[in-house]
Amino acid sequence: MLLLSKEIEVIKELKEKIHHISFSIVEDKKWLTIFALVLFAFILRAINLEALPPHLEEYSHLNAAKDLLAGVPKEFVYQRSFYMVTLPVKFFFSIFGTEVWVARIPGILVNSLAIIPLFFLTRKINTPVALLSSILYATNPWVIALSRAVREYAFYPIFFYFILLGFLYLLENIPRGFVITELKPIFTKKILGIISLLFLAIIFALVVDPRSTFKAIAFMYLVFLVFLALRFDMKNSKNILFLLLGIGFIAISILILQTLPILGFRDHLEVAEPFRNLFNGNTINLLGQFFFNPPVQWYYDRILLVPVISLLFAFGWGFLVQKKNNIPVFLSALYIFSIILFIFFYDFTYAPRFFLHIQLWYIPLLAMGIYGWYRITKMFFLNKKMRYGFILLILLSIFNLKQIFIHTDSKELPVTSAIHMGFDGLDDYLIKNGSPQDVLVSKYYGRYAKFYNSPEFAMIYEASFSEEAIKENPGGWMVLDTSRQWAYEKELPLESFYLGDTLVEFIGEFPDPVSRLGNYLWHWSSVK
Repeated sequence: MLLLSKEIEVIKELKEKIHHISFSIVEDKKWLTIFALVLFAFILRAINLEALPPHLEEYSHLNAAKDLLAGVPKEFVYQRSFYMVTLPVKFFFSIFGTEVWVARIPGILVNSLAIIPLFFLTRKINTPVALLSSILYATNPWVIALSRAVREYAFYPIFFYFILLGFLYLLENIPRGFVITELKPIFTKKILGIISLLFLAIIFALVVDPRSTFKAIAFMYLVFLVFLALRFDMKNSKNILFLLLGIGFIAISILILQTLPILGFRDHLEVAEPFRNLFNGNTINLLGQFFFNPPVQWYYDRILLVPVISLLFAFGWGFLVQKKNNIPVFLSALYIFSIILFIFFYDFTYAPRFFLHIQLWYIPLLAMGIYGWYRITKMFFLNKKMRYGFILLILLSIFNLKQIFIHTDSKELPVTSAIHMGFDGLDDYLIKNGSPQDVLVSKYYGRYAKFYNSPEFAMIYEASFSEEAIKENPGGWMVLDTSRQWAYEKELPLESFYLGDTLVEFIGEFPDPVSRLGNYLWHWSSVK
């Protein structure tokens, strides 16, 4: 009976500590706290910004921004995430110069500002959860690492959290059991404005920037539509007709999108074999980013039981208070639904950057779970010292400070599994032995050489191998990083070979201590 009494008391306490959802901006103006959190996040991200050299895709934006400054028309530069990444980098280049650290400032700045919508979002749960969510976001190794790369992943969080705020605002203004014909009074100017912005976001993802992974916001729209449907009065025939028409429209839209590889996810989806990821290791890879001693999380090499229990606790707590506040259950649905879609339908590289949006939902859920530990200990530990000691143990079991600062150490591999390659040895050799009349055939090193304009080449072919370049040019070099050599074993053997009458001499391998990989170098010359 004593345990039952305690259990009832705990449930009552947990329900009381969740706010009724409210979108009053006046109530939430805690700008000094928010500013401090944003500044804290920015400092963590700004430390030793050039600890790691750019990886392959970073050079795409660096070179595009540099070309724009030189007057190259927009149509002739790298198009992916042009507005989100390349234009801000160009702007900062124009002020501070064309340096790698300059290019990374826009990303870490916007990434830090994502705390603003995150704080307002989780403040609707309660203030402690908002503070915890913001601190977890600011210190997360996964988010920090991606924020320091000149790619769209640094910018996504602020857009995703603002879009989520918009969806939740719409849901709270639509009554439960509504009839579709009685919605006219709901469409105020503010509601119409939010709907317009949400519509523009999906247009931007599918039409303006279709090559980027910003299309992942489609997951949010699907979850929102499910929650919207749950508010329908299913006894009303007009509602049922509207719902069926809506499902049909969505199905037709998906089919149309799948006929357009750029607009859809066709190249990344495998609908015909939905269970393949359960058996090929991809599911373990994905779940491993959260549960199997993941280097992308705060709790790497710490006790994994605590975050797992915290997440399950957040799911239960969200279900318990869903009628009072539906934010926790909406976050839970986003997290679970995203993981399920990736497991059963995703068929591309299982790298941490592709799962960033799942982490964005995981952070506030984990914050709820940690706060739940505190509420429970307050019920069972009347002694303050014992209570605070227990909470301290919980925090120590989660936070690995080394992981939070690992991005500042050039000797450590990035937690995101991205390849950040240095070219010092190779660069020295080509500066000494190359000629401005030579051409270069290289994908990774080629982008590096273009950005730094050293050494100089007559032309750079952005390819791993080009028979055309060898035939059409009297002399040149080919550079292939060791991570891609397996794909070119026939064309580029690790020895000298003839291509027609031209001898292509294998120079050797140049190890890279940064990525712990290396580059192979070949040279050809028709000059005797």
